[in-house]
Amino acid sequence: MVNPVIAPMVIAAKIHKYFSRFENAGATSPETSKTLQSLGLHEGLLFNRLLRNGVFKESSQGKYYVNRHNYDKFRVQRKRKALLIMGGVVTVFLIISIFY
Repeated sequence: MVNPVIAPMVIAAKIHKYFSRFENAGATSPETSKTLQSLGLHEGLLFNRLLRNGVFKESSQGKYYVNRHNYDKFRVQRKRKALLIMGGVVTVFLIISIFY
């Protein structure tokens, strides 16, 4: 079983890995798009999620590029969700400690 504390950090690291590979390769526009294979990456659930969220865009058959604006927006949304979840967990623990 995956540790629920570690899992978000592993996912964040994988997202950063995808983003870095595209950025370092200069795949930041349709003209400079690259295949996942050329970047040493594979198309998995995480990549498809990022593709659906607009972080990566497909320019032609099998070639992708990173959309920096959408990546930044995605990171902000992810941080907000994490803070909301942590706030909810802290609230539950406070309520439990008060009544028990």
